[in-house]
Amino acid sequence: MIIRVLFGLFCAWFAASGALADTEVHLDQSAQKTVSRDRLRADLRAEAQGTDSRAVQDEVNRKMGAALAAARKVSGVTVQSGGYSVYRDQDPKSAQLWHASQGITLISKDFDTILKLCGDLQGDGLLMSGLRFFLAPETLRGAQSELTAQALSGLKDRAAEIAADLGMEVKQIKQIMVGNAVEGFDGPRPMMRMAAPAAITPVTPPDAQAGDSTISVQVTAELVLGDKGK
Repeated sequence: MIIRVLFGLFCAWFAASGALADTEVHLDQSAQKTVSRDRLRADLRAEAQGTDSRAVQDEVNRKMGAALAAARKVSGVTVQSGGYSVYRDQDPKSAQLWHASQGITLISKDFDTILKLCGDLQGDGLLMSGLRFFLAPETLRGAQSELTAQALSGLKDRAAEIAADLGMEVKQIKQIMVGNAVEGFDGPRPMMRMAAPAAITPVTPPDAQAGDSTISVQVTAELVLGDKGK
């Protein structure tokens, strides 16, 4: 409210002063639309620990080999292995304990299929690191033209309004920058850390709801305003 009052006082002073020289104005404008997330990414990991470094690594290798083989058999799921780490506890007061871990990432548009696969892999001894829904690149590109047109139209209308408030008109667009369609960030993504199970038992598949995400396009421009009729 205070900003509006100050802006109104400035416009009144500006018009009364007759100082209608060409003026450069920087404007930002965005357009958004909400769509349903259409991809699911699951990150799991194979972990092992023990006093024998070779045995620990062998267990991780075995678990990951079986997980990759099982995942490749599932149609419509993109599979990739992740980072591999091995380290030893540095506490001199404790017994030598080795830890090994390797990740696997699954991505699919078929939520039921990927969630069932996650449950199967958890039952085989893998641990869940995280689940994240997101928008496919082609979904973002599909909304880009529509949102770009909306943002440019909004920019044009806003520029005309500002010029009118100052008793001026838009003379020139000096520069314009148009961003790509991007998905809104929905906050921190929690990572789950769990101890390895004592025994391999069947696991109920994780349950998840995709929800919606916001796609946006940002437009910025440098405009020149001038006195009407000049």
